[in-house]
Amino acid sequence: MNALPTDPIANPPERSPRRGTRYHESPAKSIVNPVKGMRFLWSISPYRGCVHACTYCYARASHAFLGYNTGDDFEHEIIVKTNAPELLERELRQPKLRHQQMVMGTISDPYQPAEHRYRLTRRILGILDRFGNPVQITTKSTTVTQDLPLLERMAAGAGCAVNLTITTPDPELARLLEPRTPSPAQRLRAMQVLAEHGIATGIFCAPILPGLTDRREDLERLAEMVVAHGGRWMMGSTLRIGEGFAEPFLASVRRDFPELVWRYERQARSGHRGSVSRDESRRIHDVMDDIRAKYGLLSGPPPAPEPVIEAQTSLPFLADLATR
Repeated sequence: MNALPTDPIANPPERSPRRGTRYHESPAKSIVNPVKGMRFLWSISPYRGCVHACTYCYARASHAFLGYNTGDDFEHEIIVKTNAPELLERELRQPKLRHQQMVMGTISDPYQPAEHRYRLTRRILGILDRFGNPVQITTKSTTVTQDLPLLERMAAGAGCAVNLTITTPDPELARLLEPRTPSPAQRLRAMQVLAEHGIATGIFCAPILPGLTDRREDLERLAEMVVAHGGRWMMGSTLRIGEGFAEPFLASVRRDFPELVWRYERQARSGHRGSVSRDESRRIHDVMDDIRAKYGLLSGPPPAPEPVIEAQTSLPFLADLATR
């Protein structure tokens, strides 16, 4: 197995014409990451890069910081933070993290194929469960159902919510946009299994791509499927074609949707950080609001339970806390 040095930026690996997936075991310096400007405060990412190869993925930009390109390298050079569980054990002892919700799946799918080999996500969840930290997971993988007993226990305790990312009900379109992911139908079945085990679940319909996945009839069909499979919410956001990940997406559009090249190239050049226009954003969000109201869906996971702060302050309690 190839291993990266601790600082992969200083010594990036040589390129080669191969295109197999390589896993680079690289110890991290920290694992709980503060988040700004979002509806959550803390995230955990045991992997970097993602073999799902979603053409629109904003996380591609982060791979450049590791000395890789944001195209094929993002899909085939996977960073594995092998010491993530040990770091988490130590970091969760900080008072500021006590009972705080942790979000997984913000920059790399925690259930991508690497999880079959390393089981880092499973170990992390076990630690969060023991410390009483609620978790929210976003994934495109049906592998999440392999951790049902643990997720079920967390759902009944500190709290657990799972977002299945589904951008379209059309399997052929999904294969072009998300070439190495389970089909939309498989993801919906995973949602149903989670719901049947008492785990709060819904879909992350993101990004919504104008001209491809924004038709009202398709979004409404997706909402019907979510309700039929036990989902409770349908969260959505519009496509951004930002710096660092625009070219891989535009290349896929030129290959698969040449009639839309002009539209997406214009968006990439826009002065709104590659976002859709305000009018288009408003139109899409109004459609989503109407659909959610029609099908009784929430706009996102319910808030994590409020932290329960123990009143006990005896020395035995402090000793127990110090050894956790």
